Amino acid sequence: MTEIDNIELTNIVSKLKDEILLGVQRSINTAFLHQKTFGEFKNKFQGKTVVLVGAGPTLKYYEPVEDAIYIGVNRTFLYDSIKFDYLFAIDKNGLETDYESYTQAFIDYKGNNCIKFIGDQNCGRDMQIPEGKLNNKIKRYKTTANFVPNRFTLDIDCEPLGNFYSVSFQAMQFILFTNPAKIYLAGMDSNVSIAGHFVGKDNDTIDNKLTANTLTCLTIWKELAEFNNTYYPDTEIISVNPVGLKGIFNDIYTEKYSNSDEKKKFEKEFDEFLNAPMKNYLEKINFSKQYVKLQKELENKKIIVYGTGTLFQTIQKMYDLSKLNIVALSDKRYISTNAEFLGYKTIPPTKIINYNPDCILVATLEYEEIISDLTSMFSSSKKPKIIPLAKKR
Repeated sequence: MTEIDNIELTNIVSKLKDEILLGVQRSINTAFLHQKTFGEFKNKFQGKTVVLVGAGPTLKYYEPVEDAIYIGVNRTFLYDSIKFDYLFAIDKNGLETDYESYTQAFIDYKGNNCIKFIGDQNCGRDMQIPEGKLNNKIKRYKTTANFVPNRFTLDIDCEPLGNFYSVSFQAMQFILFTNPAKIYLAGMDSNVSIAGHFVGKDNDTIDNKLTANTLTCLTIWKELAEFNNTYYPDTEIISVNPVGLKGIFNDIYTEKYSNSDEKKKFEKEFDEFLNAPMKNYLEKINFSKQYVKLQKELENKKIIVYGTGTLFQTIQKMYDLSKLNIVALSDKRYISTNAEFLGYKTIPPTKIINYNPDCILVATLEYEEIISDLTSMFSSSKKPKIIPLAKKR
């Protein structure tokens, strides 16, 4: 090892030590800060109803729930049909548009004696809400951004809140910490529409293009559902007029939204966005040609499809699967045989063998290991053909 290598190694070790010490210091500071910020809220809303309000375009169809605690994020405080009890914000992006800054209006908002939480995202000057704009009534909190790996935080009164692509996830960690009986999600549209976000004025829309972050956010919402089921199984989460969140929590629709033209419009836009990458993939592997061959190969065969994610859903929308004799769909998420999905009977993987299929079509992108696992379920004499629904190139 040369002298230069030794110097570089010494610098790396020194920098690593500094980062570890800084991490310990931040953890201690966060614990003290969050005791003051969140300590009083542990189980505070037990048995009560909380509504988390987002700025999506379906918000205008929301019908307020009586005797609920209202928590908003970013510019939702401009929605004058609700007096908010709590507000969350974490960066300039949530409080500023191309036309105007709403930071001061957020800080000055009265609402229902509204308590405001502003986070430190630790992401530099372009994102940071300046300390000089805050006052003693603002409650501060820290997140995991550029600090420790992101994860949902259970003990928010002593640990940083998981920092993901939306401040809504930090608000949800707070809400779950308060242990309510019900949580309604209103206006949580996952960047759904070219109509932009609701901000109180027609011309105050932000960049209204669907972003890659949307797909990540959907995954995080699913992780949050699992977090809720693990730590707060008695807390019911309900999506009001869901678009991107459809099927993740319990869904309800207001009559006004159900009868609106925008419902079809929003759902169509989101489906097109969600399925675009998979459509491109199917074109790349020339699935149309594969499917013609598959129909001939499996004519009059009893088929079970394993995997009901985006790949299967996209194929189901783009192709006429009635030409295949699909008797059931199977996936790890199905635990009973009493439900349907897209018009098909659903069964858990453990029940596949009971149907004695001629073929199992594996509808996943990475299918090799799944085919191996499914194959091991059958004896050699009763083994069906197990093949991918869409083969890689």
